[in-house]
Order: sequence, then structure tokens, then C-alpha cells
Amino acid sequence: MQDETVRRLWLPVVLAAVAGTAAGVTTSGGPGWTVLAGVALSAGLVWAVRPASVPAITPAVLVVTAAIAGAASADQSLEGAVLGTVAALGIAVVAALPAGIGAVVRQRAAHRRQGWELARAVAAEEEARVESAVAQERATMAGEVHDRLGHQLTLIAVRLGRMTLDPDVPAPIRDTIEEIRADAADAAAELGETVQFLRAGSARAPAVQPLGEIVESARRSGLQITATLAEGLEGRLGAHARAAVERVVTEALTNAAKHAPESVITVEADVDDGIATVTVRNAPHASTAETPAPSSGHGLASLRHRLEVLGGRLDVESERGFSLRAWVPADAAPSPAPNRTQQVVLQERAMAERARRTRRLAWTVPVALSGAAVTLAVAYFVYVTAFSVLSPGEFSRIRIGMDQAEAEELLPSVEMLDAPRDVSAPRPGETCRFYEASLSFFARDDVYRVCFGDGTVATADIISAP
Repeated sequence: MQDETVRRLWLPVVLAAVAGTAAGVTTSGGPGWTVLAGVALSAGLVWAVRPASVPAITPAVLVVTAAIAGAASADQSLEGAVLGTVAALGIAVVAALPAGIGAVVRQRAAHRRQGWELARAVAAEEEARVESAVAQERATMAGEVHDRLGHQLTLIAVRLGRMTLDPDVPAPIRDTIEEIRADAADAAAELGETVQFLRAGSARAPAVQPLGEIVESARRSGLQITATLAEGLEGRLGAHARAAVERVVTEALTNAAKHAPESVITVEADVDDGIATVTVRNAPHASTAETPAPSSGHGLASLRHRLEVLGGRLDVESERGFSLRAWVPADAAPSPAPNRTQQVVLQERAMAERARRTRRLAWTVPVALSGAAVTLAVAYFVYVTAFSVLSPGEFSRIRIGMDQAEAEELLPSVEMLDAPRDVSAPRPGETCRFYEASLSFFARDDVYRVCFGDGTVATADIISAP
């Protein structure tokens, strides 16, 4: 541990000693280059060691060596020591300012990292708590469903099975009862799978039942159905899209059985351009009961949510009869929302990207503005230099007393830059203009001066180049 401390201290101590010596020698009349050496070494001190780890011994070495070097190299040792100490303190201030800013920036970055780590930990804890609560609720729900509904369905199936064994029941009715018993048994089996799904809490493959069987089962229950199903429809659909289509048809036929059991139901299903379309509609029937069967209203809402998760849509119309139309991509797959931990990670990435953009803007904007300013200045310099030249021939045509308007037709459109206006002041009431005799961007040539007064040329002379 002690060896590690020594290795960590030797570089800042050596740099501080050299910088202090340079400061002391310089303030006592030593060579001037030691000032630059002291500043350079102090900068090296900042970069070599993180400011948070610079021990108190480093500034002490800086001040002591500066005082000793100042006292040793000056005629009066006390004065040299004082001046060396002052210079060392000045170097320490110069080094401490960027060091302090760097420490603040690093500390802020560390706090930001700790904040994101804490956010991820809190999100993970919240996610685990929610998952535990959901699992407990699933288990409770599964128990309720199994104990109540499952038991009732099983009893119904058993009682219907006993009725089929009664010899007094006519054969047609016995067949109907057997179909109802089979449906009840299937419902009990599906309920058992649902209970297992709720208890396990894991995703399961969508239940699959051919559309033809769904339609035939509804027909056996007494519904009048006209079905138009595209050939090979189910083979062109993914598992989730197929389950969604079957769920749409099942829900629509269930609604029709509740609200218009005597009407003719039309079922159409097709796939075009990667989109599966299902339409189920029925017209109102005159013999339909005035008071429709009660409905929970949750079926269509659940169906609409299921299609939206898959990227589909559901439209329902009930003004004239009932019409249900659904669209779903053939290769649809559910897109679950990200969990809390993923949301925190996404937010962290978004903030990091904003920080990167801000850093880029911090130097690109000044550079762009500086570049624009330099470009504008250079362009203006070139323009004025090029268009402020008055040729000797044109200048020779200007005479004292010439009308100002006539003379201005011979003059360039702009005056030269940095005109020698201090050579001689114009007389009262006169204004002077200056033009270069030749195009020159850096060397000064002869300058023509033309002064006007009372609307005429008052002066036209040459100011020789220095």
C-alpha cells in the first residue's frame, strides 16, 4: 500500500518542484523561458494526476521550492523568497482553475451514471414486484375459474351424457344432446388449458381451429350462414394472424346468435397483398326479439385490442343489422411494450444521444459562425480592394472645378479600405474620397484623393505610397 502511494505521488511532486523552481528563478531575474516552463509543467501536473487525487503535499512542494529557488537566485534572499512564493501561488491558481472545472465535470458525470444505475435498479425492482403481483393474481384467477366455471361445465357434460343414455329420449334429440355434450366437453378442455396458462404465466401458441369447423359448428347450433372462404386461406396466414381471423369469426357469430339468431349471416374471408380481410354481416330479422340478449360488451373491445396489437383494425356497424370488418397483416406478430428496465435503458440512450448532439453543437456552431464571419470578411475585403481601384487614365480626366456628378461617373463604386485620411485634413465644407491606383491586396500603392465642395471637384491629388 505504501509503495502504491509513493508511485502515485512521485510524478506530481516532481512536476511541482520543477514548476516552483522555475517560478522562483524567473521572479528573481532568471531567464524568461522559465515562465513558459513553469506554466507548461503546471499544465502537465493537471493532466498527469486527477485533481481529486492530488494530495496536499503537491502545492506545498510547489510553494517551498519556489521560495527556496527565489531566495537562492536573488541578491536579497527575503525578497526573492517572497516573489517566488507569490509566483508559485499564481501558478497554483492557474492550475487549480481548470483542475476544479474538470473535477466538477467528472463529478457531475459520476452522479449522472449513479442516477441511471439507481433508475435501472428501481425499475428492475418494480418490474419484479409487478410480475410477482401478476403471477399471484393469475393463480387466484385460475383457482376461481377452475373451482366455479370448470366444475359447472363438467357437471353439465355429465348430465347431458346421462340424458343420451335414457332410452325414452328420441334418437334425433339424443343426437342433438350428444353434440351439445361434446361442445360442453370441448369448452371444459379449453377452460383447462386457459387455467394452466394462467397458472404458468408463460406465453402459449395461439389456439387453432379451422374456419370451416367454426362455421359448421355454428350451423349445427341453428344459425343460417353463407360462407365464402378463400381457397388455402389458412395456409397463407401466420399463426397469430390465423388465430385472430378465427377469433373475429367466432365473436361475430356469437353476437349474431345473441342478437339476431333468425337472420341470415354472411361470412367472407380472403387474403390480398399480404392483408387478411374478414367480413361478417347480418340483416335485422323481423322475428328477432324486441329485447336482445344481454351482452357484456367486452368481446368486441378485447377483439379490437387484439387486432391493434397485431397491427390490424376492426370496424363495426350496427345501424342496419350488424356488420363487422377486420384487417390484419398475414405475417402479423404481437409487439409487446418494453418493460420498465428497457424503458430506463432507452431513456438513458436518448439522453446520451442528446448530450452528444449538444457537445457537437457546442463546437460546430462557433466554428460555423466563425467560418461564416471569416468568409464574409474576406469576401468584403476582396470586393472592396478589387472595386476601389481608380486607373491613372480615369484619374487624369478629373479636373479641378469639374461638376461632381460628372466626376462621380469616372470614380469606382466604393472607396478603398484603410484610407490615409490622416495625411491632411480636408478644408471646411469639403468631403474627400480615396482610391488605390492599382490592385494590391497586401502592399500599399499610390492613393488618389478626390475632394468635393459646393458640388464641384475641389482637390484631386496623389498620396504617394510609404
